[in-house]
Amino acid sequence: MNHDPSKLTDAEEREWRAQERALHDERAGAPAGDDPLIAAYRDVTRALRAPLPEALPADFARAVAARCDPARAPVRVDTRLEQQVQRMLLAALAVAACVVAALYGGQWLHATADALPLFDSGVARNWTAALVACLALSWAMGVLRERIAVR
Repeated sequence: MNHDPSKLTDAEEREWRAQERALHDERAGAPAGDDPLIAAYRDVTRALRAPLPEALPADFARAVAARCDPARAPVRVDTRLEQQVQRMLLAALAVAACVVAALYGGQWLHATADALPLFDSGVARNWTAALVACLALSWAMGVLRERIAVR
């Protein structure tokens, strides 16, 4: 182990000495002492010297399958209340949109009609065509992905 005492704090120096002492005692077969830190590092040394198991445990497949059991899956949360609240909010938004359209629809329609000649240029048509092409391509790729996934 590379050890430069000038770069270690006191706590790191104590840890390093405990690790080295545990390694030395374990190799020499010395009896366990009363220092719990050295005893813990001796356990680590013993574990590192032990051979690795040759194969997976005999019940490995059963244990993994038990973890994947759908009966042990998380409980589904009941979201019916949230869905009802969302429907009510959507209905309120639709009613509000109808009221606004009824009150201000004439003014809005005239303002939109006045702005339409500004969009009657070749650039606007090109951007509209590009938007339509992008949307069509995205839709087509989604359909293609679904057909490939089904096979």
